[in-house]
Amino acid sequence: MKIGERWFRRVTGDFLVMRRMVLVYKPLMKTHQQLLNKYKALSEAEREVLRQVIKSLEVHMEEVARMIVEEAGKRYQAYNRLVDGLGIRGNI
Repeated sequence: MKIGERWFRRVTGDFLVMRRMVLVYKPLMKTHQQLLNKYKALSEAEREVLRQVIKSLEVHMEEVARMIVEEAGKRYQAYNRLVDGLGIRGNI
C-alpha cells in the first residue's frame, strides 16, 4: 500500500533538531506548572519540600532553554533578527 505525499510534511534537519529540544522542554514546563499549583494549596510547612523541587526544576528548565536559544541562533537567521529587533538578546 502506498501512502500519498499529502499526508506528510517536508521538514528540514534544523526543524527536527529544534523540535526534539522543545519536546524536552515542554514536559518540564508542564510539571513546573503542576507543582506550582500544588504548592499554592499546601501549608507553609509542607511547602518547604516542594519549594526545593520547584527550584531544581527551574534550574533544569533554564539550562534547556539556553540550549534551545543557542541552537536557534545557529540555525535560524530570522531568530537572530527578531531578538535583536525586539532588544531581547540574552533574555531567556
